Amino acid sequence: MVQLMDSFSNPVMSQQSLLNLEIASVNRSGFSTGIFVGNNDGSYTCPFLAKDVGTYEMCVSFDGKRLAPCPFGVNVYSGEYFPKAYDDKIAVWEDESVAFDVLANDYFAGNNASIIEFSKPGRGSLLKYGNLFRYTPYQDYWGNDSFMYTIVDVNQNLASADIPPQLISFPSLLQATEDMISPRYGGFSGFEIRYSEPMEKIALTISADSGTLFLSPMLVQFGQPIWEEFSVTKEDDEAKSLILQNAV
Repeated sequence: MVQLMDSFSNPVMSQQSLLNLEIASVNRSGFSTGIFVGNNDGSYTCPFLAKDVGTYEMCVSFDGKRLAPCPFGVNVYSGEYFPKAYDDKIAVWEDESVAFDVLANDYFAGNNASIIEFSKPGRGSLLKYGNLFRYTPYQDYWGNDSFMYTIVDVNQNLASADIPPQLISFPSLLQATEDMISPRYGGFSGFEIRYSEPMEKIALTISADSGTLFLSPMLVQFGQPIWEEFSVTKEDDEAKSLILQNAV
């Protein structure tokens, strides 16, 4: 980044066409530069690309005149030089806690890194013991949560990752038990499904091992409206079924 100011230390803007980034190294192969872009505050940035690792010397010129310091060095490293923090996926039972090592699946040079920052989860509490986190969800909450952390390696390079804890209700699978008050041949009188995060969309699949399953968004009742009679008919004397007709 280059900062241009006048003699009164006021920012000078809209001068990107007069700026140029020059490579001063003897080895210029595999090195390319872009054009300067103004940031509307007197500062300017210019991208460059180096295909090989090493140290390159560059200069910035303004209207053909090189600005100090010139040259300045830029070190180019391989990708293995920088740390990589990978997202951690954990699961925890409702009203319980879990401890885990966030650095276990991360990459950093020298096998030495430390956690310098972490955010607060929205649905639970978080404690740090060295490289270990202990996450405890809020009471009676299940669903999803998230927080992030940042690590630094021995070369003071930073990397960040997210942790989306999945809070599992107990039991983990939906279970329904037939009400003994209702007749066994009548099946379930009904069931209720609750989810603690009302703004999150979920998908629900209900199936029966044998028989037929009908679902209704409201209670289904048979009744006798005042404007219609409840009728029972039989097709003929040899019919094996009855027809019950009424409003549902």
